[in-house]
Amino acid sequence: MLVYAARGVAQTPPAPSASVPAHDPKYGIYPIAYREIITRWLEKRLLDAGSAKIEFTQPKPVEVPAKGGQTFAGYSVEFRVNSRNNFGMYTGFQKHRVLIRNGEILAANRVKN
Repeated sequence: MLVYAARGVAQTPPAPSASVPAHDPKYGIYPIAYREIITRWLEKRLLDAGSAKIEFTQPKPVEVPAKGGQTFAGYSVEFRVNSRNNFGMYTGFQKHRVLIRNGEILAANRVKN
């Protein structure tokens, strides 16, 4: 997993590898900036996003079943977030998953540990 803090003193995320998958129209554009996409998304949802600690996994192409027998295709990224609550205390790492397609988060859910 990669560790990246939303703001403040943080480890610099590694540069994208030279083996970035080729564009596949089925899944959309590979989300090279997935850390930034997810961090911006979290800033709208967390009470104290600036203090959040985030651990990421690499994006993986997936197809997710939808209503009517259709599927959504994109890149799934799992990440764990440890952020502060109303009392200023860290909540402990909570696991989440998002589906990214062409730079946008289409779906998100919390994953039970």
